[in-house]
Amino acid sequence: MRQAAMGLRERKKQRTRATLIEAAIDLCDRQGFEQTTVEQIAAVADVSPRTFSRYFATKDAVVLAFVDEVIEIVAIALAAQPADIPHMEALYRAHVEAFLNTKTAPPTQLTSDRLLASARIVTSSPALMQSASEFRADAVNVALAE
Repeated sequence: MRQAAMGLRERKKQRTRATLIEAAIDLCDRQGFEQTTVEQIAAVADVSPRTFSRYFATKDAVVLAFVDEVIEIVAIALAAQPADIPHMEALYRAHVEAFLNTKTAPPTQLTSDRLLASARIVTSSPALMQSASEFRADAVNVALAE
């Protein structure tokens, strides 16, 4: 849905969600995933822990929401690849295209710094790595099936 077509309430919800994700990525990258608490994320986002829990069930969920956004970007790039190339080449090209786009992205979008920070966070936790790979499989399989 386009930003202009959304009502004020929905825009505020999206802004709060994005702020929580940004706070989680920043804190987890600076002090470590295990050392970061929901309370700290909420404080940086200037919301209560209860508000945090309306958006995300756990600390893992907020980090994985960012991973899901990244995978969606890759899936969109994958869907735009030529149909006559092998799946692995299309997947490679989609990842490269998505990463190159982060180099010129404005700070409010997916930047290379945020992408690399999320990679550091996910690889620091075996549970997050497993969950992130499950997200990837679903999004990529849908794009490859089309």
